[in-house]
Amino acid sequence: MNLTWQKSESLIQPLAVDKNLSKTAIYIRKNIEVTETENESGETVTKYTYDEAIITPAEYKALGDNDAEVLYELALDTPVTYPTNGHIYLPRYIDDYDREMDKILKPLLLITAIGGDVSTLFPDIAQKTVNIYDATRLKANKVSMNIAELTQLFYFLYFQKEELYNAYRETLDELL
Repeated sequence: MNLTWQKSESLIQPLAVDKNLSKTAIYIRKNIEVTETENESGETVTKYTYDEAIITPAEYKALGDNDAEVLYELALDTPVTYPTNGHIYLPRYIDDYDREMDKILKPLLLITAIGGDVSTLFPDIAQKTVNIYDATRLKANKVSMNIAELTQLFYFLYFQKEELYNAYRETLDELL
């Protein structure tokens, strides 16, 4: 199905696929970008810009497997607010954090496997921090996180991605 895309923006965080906004239309969004701007009162607000297509529920039901997979991929780029710090992250970031955590975990496992004591070799490893940027990529939204905090963000995004995958599977089930 060919979708007609138009540029849209909102001060409310959009869903990649919104089936509840209207009974007669389903909104599909991609390329969601998050920026911070000032409103008329001079307050800093979060603004979302994105490409949006609107289809009918019948057209949505007519989507094929490939279209459902595309919708899932788009949903991975839908910003979510992390309740711990209020910053916005993308569920797709889980793949980046997974690779980064592997870089930390593999050497620690090797040290342990050869009988080494990680706490002796790296006594301050739990206090080491890395800078994590949210989806706005603004320096002001950079957060320093230690391994425990990064792990918590990892699991938050992991469960967000799982929810999206389950919604994708439900869509496939509806199509079959």
